[in-house]
Amino acid sequence: MKKGFLFVALLGIALLVPGSVFAKDKKIGYVDVFQVFNDYKKTQDFEKMLEGKKSREEARLKQKEEELTNAKAKVDLLKDSEKEKEMSKLQEKAFAYQKDASDTVRTLQKEREEKMKLLVADVDKIIKDYAAKNGFDIILNKTAVLFATDDMDVTKDILEIANSQYVPAK
Repeated sequence: MKKGFLFVALLGIALLVPGSVFAKDKKIGYVDVFQVFNDYKKTQDFEKMLEGKKSREEARLKQKEEELTNAKAKVDLLKDSEKEKEMSKLQEKAFAYQKDASDTVRTLQKEREEKMKLLVADVDKIIKDYAAKNGFDIILNKTAVLFATDDMDVTKDILEIANSQYVPAK
C-alpha cells in the first residue's frame, strides 16, 4: 500500500516539474479588471445614463405617491357611506402604484445587467486582442494573482485601449 502511494506521489511530482519549467517560457500578464471597468469612459457614461433614468423614475413615482397621499386625505374627510366606496378605489390605485414601482425597479435592474454584459464583452475582446497582438499566452485577472512583478501588470494598457476605442453616443 505504501509503495503504491509513493509511486503515485513521485509520478505526480515528475509530471509537475516539466510543466513548471515549460510555464517559464510563457508570456504572462495580469489586469485589474475592476479598475478597467471603473475607469472605462463607457462604464461612466452608462452609469450617468442609468442614474438619470433612475432619478426621473423616482421623481415620477414620488409624484404618484403624493397623489395617493392627497387622495387618502380627501377620502378621510368623506362620510362613512362614501368613504368605503372611495377607499376601494384608493386601494386599487395603491396596488397599481406598488406594481409600477416594482416593475420600474426590475426594468432598471435588467437594463443595468444588459449594459454590464456589453461592457464585459468589450473588455474581454480588448484583452484578447491585446494578448494576441503582444504575444501573451495568459492574461489573468489581478484578483487571481497572489504575487507578480509590476511589469506584468497590463491594466494601464488595456484601459488606454478601451478609452481610445470608445466613441460616446451623441
